[in-house]
Amino acid sequence: MLVSVVIPCYNVEKCLEKCVESVLKQTCDEIEIICVDNNSTDETFLILENLQRKHPQLILCSEKKQGAPAARNHGVKLAKGEWIQFLDADDWLLPEKIANQMKLIAKSDSKLDVLIAPYEKFTIDGRSVVYKPIREEWQSLISGKSGCTCSNLYKRSKILEIGGWDETKQSSQESWLFFKLLM
Repeated sequence: MLVSVVIPCYNVEKCLEKCVESVLKQTCDEIEIICVDNNSTDETFLILENLQRKHPQLILCSEKKQGAPAARNHGVKLAKGEWIQFLDADDWLLPEKIANQMKLIAKSDSKLDVLIAPYEKFTIDGRSVVYKPIREEWQSLISGKSGCTCSNLYKRSKILEIGGWDETKQSSQESWLFFKLLM
């Protein structure tokens, strides 16, 4: 099953290469990478073009409507994968992240629309904190423990069915998306 990795990019010249490289290092072979520039004013677009020259499989596009939700929606529309991995450009993935999640999906006897996963954040001083989701969906939403943008995998058809990310939201975009999926 193909997984489409959608990366919204806005003024991320300092971290973009590390992010894209983390996707290129995935042990899962069936991945497409879609980078959506969102009106960057720094060297982000130039870096994307250089990355695309090195890695022709990289899909590069632009979204004029400001905001990560608009950029993510643009990427979802271009995606060919059955599953979507949203990844902010200042995040990165461990090499087996997508492969391990696809194994879980393949083993599942239920019809999954989203796979919620734990994630690790690093503080400026180098400490790490692991966040673990709560298994019960509504409780995880209410408590703020329903994974995060970079930890979960979403079924593309469900994202499209609910109309994608709400482009009017200034914050709590992930919670709103998860709420719409649960409804």
